[in-house]
Amino acid sequence: MRNNHGELLAAGAGKINYATSALHTEAMTAYKSLLFASQMGMPHIILEMDASVLASAIKANEIDQSDVRGLIRQAQQIMRFEFSSYVISNCSKCCNKVADALAAYGVCMLSSH
Repeated sequence: MRNNHGELLAAGAGKINYATSALHTEAMTAYKSLLFASQMGMPHIILEMDASVLASAIKANEIDQSDVRGLIRQAQQIMRFEFSSYVISNCSKCCNKVADALAAYGVCMLSSH
C-alpha cells in the first residue's frame, strides 16, 4: 500500500492454501487488501491490479457466474460502504515487477521445503 505521495505504508505476503485458479488467488488478494485498507481508515483508494478479468468483474454490476463471485461481491461491498471514493485501475504486468518477483520467490521457497 502506498499513500498519495507514493510512499510505502504497508506490504504483505501470505499463503493461500485452497486457491482454485490464478483468478481466485488474485480475487483473494484484492479482497484482503481492501479489508486491510478499510481497517487502516483510508477514505480514498485506488485498487491497481494486473488481472484485467478481475478488474472488469469488480467494476461490473452484473451477476457474476465465476467461481470467485463471492469474493467479488465482498470486495464490491467493502468499496461501497467503507470508502468515500475508489478507483479500480488495471495496469500491465510490467508495472508489477516487485509483486511478481516476490511471488516467484515464494514459489521457490515452497518448492525447496
